Amino acid sequence: MTTPRRLGAAAAAVLALALAGLWFAPRLLDWTAWRGQLASLAAQRLGMAVTLSGPVHLTLLPEPMLEAEGVTVGLPEASLGFGARALNLKLDGWSLLAGRMAPRELTLVGADIRLPWPPVPSFAFSASLASFQAEVVDSRLTIGSMVFERVRAKLSAGSYSEAMRATGSFVPMEVWAGREVRFDATLGRAGFDGTMPLDLTLSSGGTTLAARGTLPPEGGLEGRIEASGPDLSLMLPGPPGPFRAQGRLSASADLIIADGLDLDFNGNPARGAMTLRLRPQPRLDLSLAAGRLNLDPWQNSLRAGGGLPFGLDFSVEAATLRGVPLRRLRASVFRDGDRLSLTDASAVLPGETQVTMNGATAGKRLETVLDFRSEELRATLAALGWPLPSLAPDRLQHADGRARLVIEDGQVAVPELSATVDGTRLSGAGVFRQGFASPPGAGAAAGQGGAAQPGGGPGGAPQGAGGRTGTGQGAG
Repeated sequence: MTTPRRLGAAAAAVLALALAGLWFAPRLLDWTAWRGQLASLAAQRLGMAVTLSGPVHLTLLPEPMLEAEGVTVGLPEASLGFGARALNLKLDGWSLLAGRMAPRELTLVGADIRLPWPPVPSFAFSASLASFQAEVVDSRLTIGSMVFERVRAKLSAGSYSEAMRATGSFVPMEVWAGREVRFDATLGRAGFDGTMPLDLTLSSGGTTLAARGTLPPEGGLEGRIEASGPDLSLMLPGPPGPFRAQGRLSASADLIIADGLDLDFNGNPARGAMTLRLRPQPRLDLSLAAGRLNLDPWQNSLRAGGGLPFGLDFSVEAATLRGVPLRRLRASVFRDGDRLSLTDASAVLPGETQVTMNGATAGKRLETVLDFRSEELRATLAALGWPLPSLAPDRLQHADGRARLVIEDGQVAVPELSATVDGTRLSGAGVFRQGFASPPGAGAAAGQGGAAQPGGGPGGAPQGAGGRTGTGQGAG
């Protein structure tokens, strides 16, 4: 081996030993004595008191950094204080070689930050964040009863007159549960009247929500809200497709309300209001008033289950459900887990049939009570896919009554039926099954009006075709 090669190998060996020493040596030493100086540096960076109770470690590679465990930020009597699993303080390497510690970047790991709700602006709160500069990672944020996990954010605040800003991401546990949400928040300083301006933007999966308003001295929030995105179903149990919304925003200890909303779902304009209830348990409610609406995508989304308990109030002048036109639809739907409940649902079907339904789901089965009154029952049955061409035109016209329905797996069971059809009182039970050429019906006994006809019950009421036919008792 020539002399230059020997010198090169020796230099490489020395460099490797030096790097190994820089890597391992600091890890073998006890840096606890630096705890006070590190806490002082962190306090200057955060603008808040810092207490360290755990071990302190120094690493030089890949860059100089002090790490301390058992971190407490703020004093117990302060308006804002929290704990963190660790504090990482990156140092300037050249300053460290000169015997000085010059912090470049501070990171809090595993912070558990709790903020009051509703937010109450105050000079004390502004003072506690007067010069806050830090990054938090793998942290948790609790605002009232709302919990946000995996928080990663950069927080900065200048002088007493400058706004405080936070940017980053989190994973909510309620609304948008499990999805990463990016945020950008700017909180102005409290003015002489105690009011603080707030500007907040949230985004996830192309959906953007922006809120602008003020925090009044008595607490809460007042302002405006705008939301838009390519898919409403990513935000709440609604149909897939683009949407836009804007309206007023207010918040209190128990509620966050967006009212006076101008909405657009897939090009269908509507008006409404949304309420997020925070106590005793989180719940989301939406009221919707529209001129025209297709209910099929809403039904599919609601039946998906899961997520935050969700209430939906419909008021639609012209709607369609599985191709059946409905007029003057009014309905309240509540979803909790996999269970759906339907309250005071009413509509006018073809044939001027007015129906009212109340019921709930049990698994894939819907159990409901149906009250109906029809001026032209024959037209209603035809719209539902059960035409009756073989019956006389004057049969199955006026009808009213009540039925208990069990709907599941392509069939409708009628355990109880009490009705009057064309002046004939009927009671009975039956099963409506899909896939038969002739219309299914409930086997019934007539209280008056003659015997059943082949292919039809009293007064032309159809019998079950190919399916199980129930038995009935005469009424009156």
